[in-house]
Amino acid sequence: LPPQLISGEKSRKKKLGDFHVTDGFCHLVSEKAACALRTIFISTGELLPVVFVDEPELKYYLYRCTNVVDCLDADRSTIKYSPIRMREISCITEPVFHEEKLPTDGFFVVPQSPAVHIYVTEKVKDKVKAAGLKGMVLSKAMFDEPWIS
Repeated sequence: LPPQLISGEKSRKKKLGDFHVTDGFCHLVSEKAACALRTIFISTGELLPVVFVDEPELKYYLYRCTNVVDCLDADRSTIKYSPIRMREISCITEPVFHEEKLPTDGFFVVPQSPAVHIYVTEKVKDKVKAAGLKGMVLSKAMFDEPWIS
């Protein structure tokens, strides 16, 4: 059975966009986004249909990135560690990557923090722009001014 969610759209003034974060590693994407980026989603993770119990006609999917790329330069990145679990990363506020290890296209996570941050390549950003998708929020560092599609 597909996951069942409540959209709450009837009580909202704004319509759902094409991208929504549901938690650190799972994103809700519209059917438009799923179609426009299907090849990338499928090659870098799982794309699962969801059913909104309050609005079953809405077509959305959950995307979970499974593409783990060991490209983080932890020595040059700004990283916050858990005060409870030694050496466990709680947040990467300013990631720096080894350029030669970066993927050329798609979404990816790093093994140091696979359930918190999803990264994208510039090609994904270009495809989001070209498809006219709305709601993707990207920034190079956590507190930088974001780019919003």
